[in-house]
Amino acid sequence: MSFSKHVKGLCVQDGQPYGCAATRFEEDALLPQTRESSVPHCIGCPANTTIMYDHCKSHAHWVNTTQLVENALALPTCSKDTEWDCVDDFDGLKDAKIYLARTECRTYTGNAVENTRDVYEKLGTNATGI
Repeated sequence: MSFSKHVKGLCVQDGQPYGCAATRFEEDALLPQTRESSVPHCIGCPANTTIMYDHCKSHAHWVNTTQLVENALALPTCSKDTEWDCVDDFDGLKDAKIYLARTECRTYTGNAVENTRDVYEKLGTNATGI
């Protein structure tokens, strides 16, 4: 998604939605932030707290895809004046072909891959297949 102006296709096996791993959702339990914490930077967590590792995979029903889309749309858009910490305009996703595969990998349960499809579709992708 970060380079949607330049990359017009994507094929992902067991991929989770953009930004999901670091985003706290309503049902996520907060954990103390330590050097050993699995999620070093948590979006939406109070200071000195974090969330469980792989929550998007193991608890896909907690994921709020609308929240993920809002987070993505709030990112700075790259321009000729920016070099870092930006993403391409998501209009580039309109022509992209997105193929998502759900395999026998047991780290993903429930709707994890479907959440990824939902985020891409909400950002304007016309062709998404699972």
